[in-house]
Amino acid sequence: MTSYNRQNAEIGDILITKSSNVVSHCAIVIGNDKSKMPRLRIFHATSAGMKIDDMGDWSLKADVYRPKDLKPELRDKLHTVAERIFQAGTSYGTTRAFFVTGFGSNSFTDGARERLAKYRSRMTLDQQVLKNVVCSEAVVLTYQLACEAEGDRHFIKLDAKRTLPKNLRSYLQGDPTYWSLTPFAAG
Repeated sequence: MTSYNRQNAEIGDILITKSSNVVSHCAIVIGNDKSKMPRLRIFHATSAGMKIDDMGDWSLKADVYRPKDLKPELRDKLHTVAERIFQAGTSYGTTRAFFVTGFGSNSFTDGARERLAKYRSRMTLDQQVLKNVVCSEAVVLTYQLACEAEGDRHFIKLDAKRTLPKNLRSYLQGDPTYWSLTPFAAG
């Protein structure tokens, strides 16, 4: 298997890290910063807030889940949605990280659909899309908001609000038709 590094990164790649053998953090690779030298960046929610970091700043080892046959239009939308969430002042949901995420089912049910419809409406009305999120929620919602419909092949069918990084990892591992795994190697 080829090692993954910043030279072969692609927009839409989902990175999921481990800390002490516990799945602990995730991020999504987004496009270039147009104001500087072109390069891919990583979008993620941290306890320090929403961040967009250079690939070189990603210091932890991660498993990388690459969407198979991702269309260029969806790549562009993923980048646009992530930038929009970042620029809108979305905060890290510290309380959510401890009390909401992980409780209840992470299945994509009517409650998840209602929240997603609310977020889509806010995007259409040019309002702040999200107020507080955790890392896995940011990744899942970026994909859900970028996809046109629930039936799209790369729509992540999880309740973003209730999904932990380990749940996202299990979902992606369980869908080898649309996602492939590549180990990360610093470089």
